[in-house]
Amino acid sequence: MADNTVEEDDLTGIYDYLLGYAQEFQKILHPNDALIYIETEHTGLRSNNAYGIVITKTDVKEQSLNSILRETAREMMKNPDYDTDMYY
Repeated sequence: MADNTVEEDDLTGIYDYLLGYAQEFQKILHPNDALIYIETEHTGLRSNNAYGIVITKTDVKEQSLNSILRETAREMMKNPDYDTDMYY
């Protein structure tokens, strides 16, 4: 039997682990429930981001907070081409 445990200090490993086993989680999820996992990372004040995974019985979606906020800025400024080179 394979050892599928994840070390507590390996947060990126947990993110990859959840994606890798999404189909297994889907087998045990109730149709009216979801597994939601959020991971944050940072490098001092130089950069930061958060990622999320939502697993339901029938679907798996990933999102980056960075991409969500950039899209929000585009909508707020009514400028679909807006992007930034810096974010904190």
